[in-house]
Amino acid sequence: MDSGVGGLAVLKRLVQQMPGSPYIFIGDTAWMPYGEKSLDVVCERVLQVYGWLNRFYDPAVFVLACNTATVAAYDELQATNPGYPILEPVKTTAEWVNAHFKAPLKIGILATPGTVTGGRYLQFLDPGFEVMQMPCKGLASVIEAGICSGPELDEVLFPYLMPLLACEADVIILGCTHYSFIRDYIQNISGPNVQLVDSAEVLATVAAPIIQNMNLLEGQQTLCITGDPTQFGKAIGQLPLSEFTRGQIQTFSVEEDTLLPVD
Repeated sequence: MDSGVGGLAVLKRLVQQMPGSPYIFIGDTAWMPYGEKSLDVVCERVLQVYGWLNRFYDPAVFVLACNTATVAAYDELQATNPGYPILEPVKTTAEWVNAHFKAPLKIGILATPGTVTGGRYLQFLDPGFEVMQMPCKGLASVIEAGICSGPELDEVLFPYLMPLLACEADVIILGCTHYSFIRDYIQNISGPNVQLVDSAEVLATVAAPIIQNMNLLEGQQTLCITGDPTQFGKAIGQLPLSEFTRGQIQTFSVEEDTLLPVD
């Protein structure tokens, strides 16, 4: 689950490793961006979508791809005691950073305002790191529109990225799965001395062996969205998502309020 196309950055990596596994993806594009809404509102919405998934499907594992949704609702989801793993990117990425880098280092975090406000990265990162968080208002929406380079992206990205580079950040965490699609762009700007940690990649790396060990039967990929299917399809076509332009993929829309399929 994700607020939009960002979760496909996680799913594409799982499909690359396990193309035959049955994946259900829901992008809550009608409510995107989550990161600029209150955490209470996001929590209520995530629980609604999660309830829909459990009502219409029988998940073996739930991958909550959205960093903001994790900050807002992960603890509430765990409290439902679903009986299957719920995987999330924030603690997973923080622990990966703790395992691969040693304090003192300067850690920059590019994330949505909601993720920054929630402070979950600070909760799990080694306190010996010097951490600077940048609340990137509008960045996920630009990427959601399929814009991954050029002046329109720079106008939104640079006010958040440049302060981290000016502070000589050693590591920059991409704390929103949408940002995975501009990872190479950010790396080219930042230079080789800055190491990027992509929360989408880390989450997929952790999730893959868990899913593999479940020995699931083969099945199709189903992509569900709550917003405009035309815009969603356009974004997939513009982003590096060739995994979702071929093969056995079912895509359908659901009403944003009732979460029922649209004819």
